[in-house]
Amino acid sequence: MNDQSAAFEQLRFATSDLPVAERWPTFLDMGRTVAKVDCMPLEDDFFVDGSFCKLPAAGVGSFSSSALRATRSRALAEGSDDLIFYMSIEGTANIAHLGREATVCAGESILVTSADPLRMDRSRIRYVHATIPRSVLAPTLRDFDSALMRPMPDTGEAVHLLRGYLSLLAATPSLQGSDISGLASAHVTDLIAFAVGATRDAAEIAAGRGVRAVRLRAIKADIESNLAVGDVGSDALAGRHRVSSASCSKARGHRSHNSCLAAGWRWSIARCSIHVLPIAPSAPSPSTSASATCRPSTTPSAGISA
Repeated sequence: MNDQSAAFEQLRFATSDLPVAERWPTFLDMGRTVAKVDCMPLEDDFFVDGSFCKLPAAGVGSFSSSALRATRSRALAEGSDDLIFYMSIEGTANIAHLGREATVCAGESILVTSADPLRMDRSRIRYVHATIPRSVLAPTLRDFDSALMRPMPDTGEAVHLLRGYLSLLAATPSLQGSDISGLASAHVTDLIAFAVGATRDAAEIAAGRGVRAVRLRAIKADIESNLAVGDVGSDALAGRHRVSSASCSKARGHRSHNSCLAAGWRWSIARCSIHVLPIAPSAPSPSTSASATCRPSTTPSAGISA
């Protein structure tokens, strides 16, 4: 990751914390320094609220904002060679990058580079993202070139797990400097490789490491949030998370309030012995999806130069 972003381990930014006159200048400076983009508001009611967490080999963020245009020129892209996995939770983003154009709708994801010019027009939006060095992620992918600028629907388990995991990591300052932050970084890489299309070797490693650990964390979070009012029986949990009932019984056996809060991260990642159902690496997705009405097919573009 670039030197400027490496200076941040935990970053929290909200325009509501600043005087009105300082909001846009402060965000513009942060965009150029941290994200390496120039921004322009596309609506009068400007706001940004987000958090960013730096892990040993990844950066993860969770943001919401008013409508914006973000542009990365060749000058701003110089010296950076990361890959950015972007997932829209609410809202739409129209992207021009690598000579192609694509639209990412709510629930969809896309992989882009930080080393090439980009233009992104975003509606009022909420999204999560992960930034990983190309040298770490690219070797795990079956077809790196075809993985870029290809909108992916939220139909695979890896994408489903990533949404909650990235949001959790971005908002967990206690993870900084801990002995499990390296594992969390590896889990992010594993899940993105699965979502985009992993090589056979990378898929086998991820199935026993990242996917298993994150699925266990998701089950535990389900138990915590639904313990009082929802169905947290083994069969119900198994149906919601596509695992065996025996696995859910084991997770429920560790669900005391204190252990969930105090042991949370360490237990979820370091003791992930859950038995999971098979998960296949993602195959390239067709251009249509459940949200196809939001988006035209990906098309060639004249590209961006600066």
